[in-house]
Amino acid sequence: MNGYRPAELRRKMCATARAIAETEDRLAGTLERLAVTRPAEAPRLRARAAHAREFADDERRRAATYQLTSGVAQEPGDGGRREIDRQASPG
Repeated sequence: MNGYRPAELRRKMCATARAIAETEDRLAGTLERLAVTRPAEAPRLRARAAHAREFADDERRRAATYQLTSGVAQEPGDGGRREIDRQASPG
């Protein structure tokens, strides 16, 4: 057994899903900016950006599910990062 209680594990999963969604959103933005500067590759880059946004939406849905079952209070705009930072810091 990993030593985590179910609610604690769901909180960690929620924070991780939020962080993944935030990363995928940033990736999508970067790909969109690249598409503007590389017209020959724009269709491929935009398709990848759309896929990243879909993945981010999936992760946000996962985070919402974990949040409902774990009691994690959503902190607007942090993407779960504060929760991850609290978990990573000793003490």
